[in-house]
Amino acid sequence: MDTPAQIASNISDTVPKTVPVSSDSVNPQLGEMQKTEGEKNYQTLFELSNDAIMILDDTGFIDCNKATLQSFGYLTKEEFCGKSPWDHSPPVQPDGRQSQEKATEMIEKAKREGKNFFEWVHRRSGGEDFPAEVLLTPVYYKGKPVILASVRDITDRKKAEDTLKESNELLSLYVANSPIYTYIKSVTPTEGRVVYASNNFNELIGGPVRNVSGKLTSELFPAEFAKKIAADDWKIFSSHEGVTLEENFNGHNYTTIKFPIHLKDKQLIAGYTIDITKRKQSEESLKKSNELYTTTIFAINDGVWDWDVQTGNAFFSETYYTLLGYTDKEFPANYTTWKSLVHPDDVERAEKELQEGIGSDKGFAIQLRMKMKSGEWLWVSIRGKAIEKDKEGKAVRMVGTLTDITKQMQAEQSLQEKIEELERMNSLMVGRETAMVELKEKIKTLEAALGQKGAV
Repeated sequence: MDTPAQIASNISDTVPKTVPVSSDSVNPQLGEMQKTEGEKNYQTLFELSNDAIMILDDTGFIDCNKATLQSFGYLTKEEFCGKSPWDHSPPVQPDGRQSQEKATEMIEKAKREGKNFFEWVHRRSGGEDFPAEVLLTPVYYKGKPVILASVRDITDRKKAEDTLKESNELLSLYVANSPIYTYIKSVTPTEGRVVYASNNFNELIGGPVRNVSGKLTSELFPAEFAKKIAADDWKIFSSHEGVTLEENFNGHNYTTIKFPIHLKDKQLIAGYTIDITKRKQSEESLKKSNELYTTTIFAINDGVWDWDVQTGNAFFSETYYTLLGYTDKEFPANYTTWKSLVHPDDVERAEKELQEGIGSDKGFAIQLRMKMKSGEWLWVSIRGKAIEKDKEGKAVRMVGTLTDITKQMQAEQSLQEKIEELERMNSLMVGRETAMVELKEKIKTLEAALGQKGAV
C-alpha cells in the first residue's frame, strides 16, 4: 500500500497546479482534454485509496473519499464536509496546544513549504479519538488553490509502539534494579569494556567507581583477575556458547552465567552474576551437620529411622538393617515392610502406641519383637518423636532409633525366673514352719494330757 506521501505525490501530479490559460487559447481542445484526463486520474486515486483523503479550502472540507467516511465514522460526505480540521479533532492535542491554533499553523506551514507531514489526534463521529499521520499538500483543484490532506489511522502501530516501549522500560527497570549483577560488554581477545551495567554493579567491584559503563575490565578488577575475565569473555564470544562459572572475589562466592550476543559487527557478551556466599556457607554448615549426624549414627550402634507419616516412606540406616541380619537396603524402607517384620502378637499394641505418639509431643518408646533374616525373633526398643507437624498438630515426619534389647530382655526373664524360684522356695519354707508350729502344739497338748494322767 502506498504511503500518504506517495499518494499525495501521485494526486498532485495528476491535478494541474495551475490551469494554463495560454494553452487553451492556442489549442482549446487540447487544454480541455488535458484537464479532463487529469481529473479522471485524480478521481480514480482519490476514491481507491485506503487512506482517508480530503480536500480543504478556506471554508473547510469540500470533498473526501470513502476511506475518510469509514475512518471518521460518517455515512455521507455531507455529514463530514463543511467542517474545519479542528471540528474533527479533540479540543486539545497531546502536546497541550489547542487543536484550532495548531491546525491553522500546520496548514500555513504546508502552504509555505510545499508540504507538511506530522502526527495528529483526530476524533471520530462517535467521540473516539485516534492517532493519525497527516500529510498536507497545497494543490490546485478546479482552478483554485486548496489543501490536499491525506490521513492514515496509526492506532495499531501506536499500540504496538506503546507495548514495545513499555516492554523495553520494564526490562530496563528489571535489569537496572535487579539484585543480580547484570551487564553487557564489548570484548576483544585481550580486553573488555562495559556497555551497560545494573545499578548495583558497584557492590560487585567493591570500589568507588560510579559510572561503570564505558570502563575497561582492567579498570574495575585487579590485574590478574581482569586478565582471566578477558580471556573467559573472548572464549565465550568465539565459541558462540554460553557458560556457567563459579568465581571467588573479595571474599565472596559468585555464580556467573555469560553468553555471546551477535549484533551486526559488534562483539558483545552479556551476563549476570549471583552472589552465592550465603548459600555456600549454608551448604558447608549442612555438610558438617551431615558428617556429625553420620558419625553419631555409627557411634551409637543403634539403627536410625526417618519416617514420612503421610506417604509411609522411610529411611533406615545401615545399622538398622544389620541389627536384623540384613545387608544395607536389602528390604524396602517403608511402614508396610516394617509392620510385616513385627511379631504378630505385638502388632496391635505397637500400632496403638504409634498412633498415640503421632498426636503427642512426648514421643513414644515401644518394646517388641522383630523377625530377623534368620527367622529368629529379636527383641528391640523403638523410640521416636515428631519433628514436623501439620496445622492440626499431628506428626507428618518422625525420627527415632532401633535398639537391640535382647540381652536386656533375657536378663529380665532370668531375673523373673529367679524371683519366681525364690517365691516358690519361700512358700515351701513357710509351709514347713507352719507344720513345725502345729507339731509343737500337738506335743504340748500331748504332754499336758500325760501329766494329768500321772497325777491321778
